[in-house]
Amino acid sequence: MVNSRGKLEMAVVNVTVVIGAKTLRSTHLERKQVQKIIIHKDYKPPSLDSDLCLLLLATPVEFTRLKMPICLQEKERVWDRCWMAEWVPTAVHGPPENANMHLKKLRVSQISWRECSKRVQQLPRATLCAWQEQDTNGNSQ
Repeated sequence: MVNSRGKLEMAVVNVTVVIGAKTLRSTHLERKQVQKIIIHKDYKPPSLDSDLCLLLLATPVEFTRLKMPICLQEKERVWDRCWMAEWVPTAVHGPPENANMHLKKLRVSQISWRECSKRVQQLPRATLCAWQEQDTNGNSQ
């Protein structure tokens, strides 16, 4: 739905943000309800162009040494190597619901659009692509 300012918004039903933990069973884990999802004005599915959104939380986050904002560069620059994070299940014995999710840090390298388009179908031209570095442990993204 489009709001009064022309921004695309999405209905929020049971969307939660996890803050301050590396595992989903951590005692430091804090969950915040999402009040509103604001989708990038240029996003037009099924294209991956501008597939970004802002999450407006129902209550503020109190920052600590475990909960800090991510700082972005003021100037645009090329990153040859960078980090990404993903939630991965830990090894589990028994039913899948017993699995604990762990936040994993992966070292990735930026690759050219041409190389990326060989791996990802229907890749928009403005896409920044990164791939797992050789000799590192992690998934390619």
